[in-house]
Amino acid sequence: MLPSVLVLLLVAMIVGVVLVVVGLKGRRINDHPVCKQCHFDLLGTYPEVVTCPECGAGLKRDNAVVQGARKKMPAVVTVGALLVLTPLLPVGAVAFTILTGSDVNEIKPLGLILWEARRAEPVQAAKLADEVMNRILAKKLSPSQYQNVIETVLDVQEDRQLAWTDSWGAIIDRADLDGVLTPTQKARYTGQAAVLDLQPRPKVYMGGVLPAYVSLIESRVAANSAELVHVSLKAATLGGKELTRRPEQVSSFDPFMTGGIRMSGLAGMRGGTAMQNASDMGFLSIAGRRPVGRFAFPGSSTFDGSLAFDVPKDLPPGTHDLELTLELMPAARNGFVIINGMPQPPPGANVEKRTVTMRVPVEVVDESQQVVNVVALDDEKKKALAERLRPSTARRQQTVRNTVDSRGRVLSSDIQNSLSLDFNIADLPAPIAYDVFVRAEGKEQWIGTLTSGKQADQPVPDVNSSFSQFSFSVNINGIQQSSSSSSDLANTRTVSGPIEGSSPERVDVILRPSQKVAASTLNLKEIAETEFVFEGVDVTADQGWGTSSRRGSDLLGADPFAELRRAQEEHSRLIEELRRRTRPPEKTPRPPDQPQPAPTDGPS
Repeated sequence: MLPSVLVLLLVAMIVGVVLVVVGLKGRRINDHPVCKQCHFDLLGTYPEVVTCPECGAGLKRDNAVVQGARKKMPAVVTVGALLVLTPLLPVGAVAFTILTGSDVNEIKPLGLILWEARRAEPVQAAKLADEVMNRILAKKLSPSQYQNVIETVLDVQEDRQLAWTDSWGAIIDRADLDGVLTPTQKARYTGQAAVLDLQPRPKVYMGGVLPAYVSLIESRVAANSAELVHVSLKAATLGGKELTRRPEQVSSFDPFMTGGIRMSGLAGMRGGTAMQNASDMGFLSIAGRRPVGRFAFPGSSTFDGSLAFDVPKDLPPGTHDLELTLELMPAARNGFVIINGMPQPPPGANVEKRTVTMRVPVEVVDESQQVVNVVALDDEKKKALAERLRPSTARRQQTVRNTVDSRGRVLSSDIQNSLSLDFNIADLPAPIAYDVFVRAEGKEQWIGTLTSGKQADQPVPDVNSSFSQFSFSVNINGIQQSSSSSSDLANTRTVSGPIEGSSPERVDVILRPSQKVAASTLNLKEIAETEFVFEGVDVTADQGWGTSSRRGSDLLGADPFAELRRAQEEHSRLIEELRRRTRPPEKTPRPPDQPQPAPTDGPS
C-alpha cells in the first residue's frame, strides 16, 4: 500500500472519531441552564431550587449546571462512524501483513492496484507490477481485466512523470505472448519505448549558431528487451522557420545524415569506400536497464548526439519554439540502405517506422545582449592562462579545397594557403571563447574560433587518438629502451583557416573574447574577458595530408600519422640495433692457399 494512502486512511479514522464525539455531544440550541448530569432544562427553577427536579442531583456544586441545552446530531455520528469503520479493514490488513511478513498486495483488489500504479514510486511500482504478473500467470484475470491492465501500463509508459519499472514492460511482453495485445496497443508500446529529450542552448543570437543535444533519458521497455534503431532527422524548425544544419556536421559518419547513399550490414559502402563496422552508422540502443545518457553509438567516435543549426537571420528577437521531428526505424537484421538521408529496409522486410516530435522554447537575442557572463581575472590567472594558450608554432600548408553540394558531389577545387595553430585547453583557470586572428605585416586575418566549451558543429577531439598516441619498449642487453607519444588530443584544439597571400615566417596571434563563439557552445555559462596577443610565433612548413571541404570536418592540420611513422622508424632502428648487438661473431674464413681436405666416401 502506498504510504500516502495509509496516512490518508489513518487521518480519516481520526476525523471519524472527532465527528462521533461532536455528534454525540450535540449542537447548542438555547442558553437555558441545564443540569449537567441529566441534561434537564432548569429554566424557571434554577437558581431557586438546590436540587434537580429530574434526577435529584445537587445544583450548588461546582460545574453542576451548564449553560445551553444541546441536541444530538445523528447524521454527524453516522458519518463519523463510517470514517472510523471503513479504513479498519485495509489498515488491519496492513497491520496483519506487517506482523506476519506477508505481501499486502496479494489481498488488494485489481482496481486498487491499478489506481496505485498511476501514483506509485519506483520501488512500489515494481511490487505492484510483480503482483499483476503473478495473477496473469495464475490466470486469475478476466479478459476485460487483462485489457484494463494493458491500457493502464501503456498510460504509465506514456507519462514520463510517472515511475516506470521494467516489470510493466514484462507484462506487455506477456500479453503479446498470450495473444491479447492488439496491433494498436503494440504500436503504441513500441512508439513510447524511447524517452528522448531535447536540450538546446536556451539563449542564442540572431543569425548565429543554435547547438542542441538529443538525449535518451530512459528506455521504457522490459528488462530483457533490446532494440537497435536508426535515427533520421525529419524536420527542424525555430519559430516556424525551417532550420539548416551546420555544414560541418554533414559527414560520412553522421547518424542524422541528410544526403548521400549509405548501406549497412556486415560491411557498408559510401562513395566506393568500405566501412569496417556498420555501427559507425550510429544506432540508438533502446534496451531495458541500460544507463541513462546520450545516444549509444558503439564504434562511432565522431558523433555524440549533438546538433548544430544556423539561426535564421530574419527571425525576430524573442522566445521561439525549437521543434525537432525524428524518425526511428528498427535496424533490419540483414542490413538496410539509406538514400538521401532516409533509411530504407531491404526488400521484403516488414519494418515499422515511428516518429518522435520534441518542442523546447529558445530565446533569440540581438548582438547587443550578452548570452554568457564575463569573468575578470587577476594578474596571476591572466599569466597562467597566457602560458597555457600560447602556441609554440603556426603550421603553413597548401591543400586542395573542394566545394561540395549537399550530396557530397565535388563542384570545384582550388589550392588554398592556410595556417594551423594548436592550443592546449587543459587546466585553464577560466572558460574561454575567442575569435582567433593572425597578424603579419600590419594586416590582421581571422582564421577561426577557439573555445574550451563543447561545440556541436566540431569533430570530437579524440577522433584520431588511436593513430597519434603510442608507447613501446625494447630490451637490449638488459637495458630497456622505450619511446612514447605525449599527444593529448582530448585537450588540444586546432584552429585552422585560409590566409591571403604567401605565408610569412612569423605572425602575431591574437585572441579576442567573443560572445558569439560562447553562444555556439552547448555548455559555456561564463568566459574570461582577457584579450591576448602572442607576438612572434614562428611559422613552420607542414605537408598537408588530406583534402579539406567547405562542408566537411577541418582536415587542414598536421598529418596525424606522422608521429606513428616516426615511432615505427624508431622501433625499426632499435630492433636493428638489437640484432646487431646480439648477432654472433662470424667465423674466420680459411686462407685460400691452405689445402682443402680431400672428400671421403666413408670409413676405409
